[in-house]
Amino acid sequence: MSGVSMEVAVMNRDLIKPFAVALLLLMGVAGYFCIKFASNPFAAAVTGDIRIGVLFNGKLNDGGWNEAQRIGFEYLKKNMNVQVVYRDSLPHIDDANMRVENDMRGDASGIDEETAMHIIDQLVRSDRATIVFSTSDVYASAIEKAARKYSNVKFFQLRGEKARDNLAAYYARMYQACYLSGIVAGRQTVTGHIGYVSGFPKPESVKVINAFTLGVQSVNPQAVVHVRWSRTYNDEAREREVADRLMDQFPVDVMTTNLDTISVLKAADARGVKIIGCNMEHKDMFPNTFLTASVWYWDKFYEARMHECLEGRFRGTMYYADISEGFFGLAELSPLVVPGTAALVEAAMARFRSGKWDVFYGPIYDQQGVLRVAGDENISDEEMSRQFDWLVRGVEGSCRDAS
Repeated sequence: MSGVSMEVAVMNRDLIKPFAVALLLLMGVAGYFCIKFASNPFAAAVTGDIRIGVLFNGKLNDGGWNEAQRIGFEYLKKNMNVQVVYRDSLPHIDDANMRVENDMRGDASGIDEETAMHIIDQLVRSDRATIVFSTSDVYASAIEKAARKYSNVKFFQLRGEKARDNLAAYYARMYQACYLSGIVAGRQTVTGHIGYVSGFPKPESVKVINAFTLGVQSVNPQAVVHVRWSRTYNDEAREREVADRLMDQFPVDVMTTNLDTISVLKAADARGVKIIGCNMEHKDMFPNTFLTASVWYWDKFYEARMHECLEGRFRGTMYYADISEGFFGLAELSPLVVPGTAALVEAAMARFRSGKWDVFYGPIYDQQGVLRVAGDENISDEEMSRQFDWLVRGVEGSCRDAS
């Protein structure tokens, strides 16, 4: 009996060994993922009833910035089986704060943070949003506060300056598309006078105006870009007034804008002035004047961000997309565009794709002829985002004009 027992014991030990090894391996893998998830509580995929809350700073049907964003989120509703709750035209404390003279911050003091927080509370508590997008930087402070308050909710802040475990910031180098549209304008103008109506003299606006002008100058060094400020984003009457006054003052034959609405495009179209849009393509609305537009493909960008959330790959980071990534670009040129322009646009695109050149590589001179960027230098992202308070050679107007 003892011999049989020993034989069985040996056999049992032989059988146990592989099971013990397998168990240790499983414990090791489990331990790895426990540590991984503990260090990043947002690695787990979002599951169940997915609800997205979205904040806008204007009307959803403005034909520009907000509508382009809405189309992107509607794509998510249709193709990713998520629910989206919109909050548009959120109030500001005092509209007078939107028109502060000599203030490079523009509308930064105009947002009613308390009201914005109340609406975010509703999105999270009542509408059960687990992901919140803010499509305007005027809500940045409220979003940062909300991210600290709701650690289980993922937040995305457009043009945000901070990121944390559950907060990501996002934007793109749209100035690259504006440079391309400048090439179109420079080729198109006959009078040599191009109009540009912008909202506030903030670094972000100065950046795209300068990029547009550099595009113009690259093909037509004698052309002038006349810049005026509406000091609004969504006041169509005010914006149209500024555009009309500009066209009365100069023989403008090409007009563009970076405002949220299409009021400037309407004003130019009414006079037969060629137009270059932004945010969306409007060739059907303006068949006799539309040339092209710098446009967003928000469906692609938001789809990529949602896949990160749903697949457990979300990270609190700063997204800053390049034109080669396909999230924005230049709309198809209309038949009204001067022949030969498409080849020049494509050549500039090839330079962007190479990764060896960008818009603000020197030499670049300002309006007074002062060399601001030497030939072997370029402007940093930090300077473009915070300190761009000068206009390039070829611009008529000022960062301080009351318009």
